[in-house]
Amino acid sequence: MLDRNLEEAIYQMQKLNTENGVKQLVEEAAQLFANGRHMEAGALLEKAEAIMANRGALAGTRPSSPPAGRNEHSKLEERAKVDDRAKVDEQAMANMAGKLADGLSKILTGAFQELERHIIGESRKISTSLEQQLERLQANVESLTQLKINFEQLTEAVSLQKSAGAAMGQRHDQVSSQVTALQETTARQNRAWRPAR
Repeated sequence: MLDRNLEEAIYQMQKLNTENGVKQLVEEAAQLFANGRHMEAGALLEKAEAIMANRGALAGTRPSSPPAGRNEHSKLEERAKVDDRAKVDEQAMANMAGKLADGLSKILTGAFQELERHIIGESRKISTSLEQQLERLQANVESLTQLKINFEQLTEAVSLQKSAGAAMGQRHDQVSSQVTALQETTARQNRAWRPAR
């Protein structure tokens, strides 16, 4: 039943002067409709219409002066039918609720699976990024290690050069002293060999 038709049907049923049981069902259907629960309101309205139709049918088939036992039996039958209809309505509502629960369960399961896939994808991206950064850091550490080795070798070479320079300085000093001593000896000999005037 369309929402507009349902609303009109509820309004028409409210205008009728119905018995308390039917009137209560119609009022409850109006409340459900106002709360946006249209399917449940439609079910209650159909129940109220069925009760009214059943009472109308019973009233049409009743003899004008039923015997007292027959009247009591009719009331019991009517009450049994109402109870049966209530059970059918409850079963229909339970089935509807079950289907809604199944639908919601499937939707939630799908949403959780999608969320799980998204989280796994993001985790893989982060993991890949961290691995790449670690590889770059490892390459930098290895480069620094090689640079340290080269620096140590250079320091050692400079130290050797300093030692060699110091040794050459000492040798130069020795040679210079020997040259100076040789010059002095040569000068003395030259003076000794020079004839007197």
